[in-house]
Amino acid sequence: LVISGIFLCYQAKAFKKEDVEILVNTRACPNCDLSGLDLSNYDFSGVDFSGANLSGVKFRQAKLSKANFKNANLRNADFGFVTFLSGANFENANLAGAHFVHANLSGLNLSNNDLSGSAFANTDLSGVNLKGANLSCASVGNNLRGANLAGTNLTNADLSNSDLSGANLSNSDLSEADLSGANLSRTNLSKANLKSAHCGNANLANSDLSGADLSNASCGNADLRSANLSGADLTNTNFENSDLRFANLSGAKLIHTDFANAKR
Repeated sequence: LVISGIFLCYQAKAFKKEDVEILVNTRACPNCDLSGLDLSNYDFSGVDFSGANLSGVKFRQAKLSKANFKNANLRNADFGFVTFLSGANFENANLAGAHFVHANLSGLNLSNNDLSGSAFANTDLSGVNLKGANLSCASVGNNLRGANLAGTNLTNADLSNSDLSGANLSNSDLSEADLSGANLSRTNLSKANLKSAHCGNANLANSDLSGADLSNASCGNADLRSANLSGADLTNTNFENSDLRFANLSGAKLIHTDFANAKR
């Protein structure tokens, strides 16, 4: 770990100088205050940051494989272009407002983390575990194939044009989320809250929407072929010009549902 020039590249003065020295000399800094530092491009593989205050820290292009961020404060931290994160531990870390633009988070366990307001543009989230995480108002990345998002709070999240094929979104809160143009084929959305969600032009073929709440959702021009909508609440849902051939609508609530020009 060669970071002797670290004092020259900081942008804030909230950190403690003695904590930086501990990091340099021991490759570990549990419970340290490094807030506001620019730690971009350094190799922190396996470093212990547990319980540390890392708010606003820049980790852009850093190597963080197997780094320990358990209980760390990572609010507004910048992980842009980080591709070495395999095996990193984010248990109970606060990631609200963090930036993961162009980062590779595939296979990470981010369950129950606070990721509200975070940015994931062009981020690889394939196979990531986000069960129970708070992603409200987040801008989520394009690749979420097979991700575990069960029970996740995705209220107002931007998932437009994302690939969520085969993902688990059961019991998730997607109210007012933007799913327009997203690939949700074979996705588990059973008992999900999709109230007032935007899913126009989305691919929902073979998806499981059983028991889901799609009331007031706008799903015009969507592909819902062979989708399971049994027991779903479709009150005031807009399916105009959508393809619902072979879809299962048994037991669904169809009050003021708009099927204008839809294929059924």
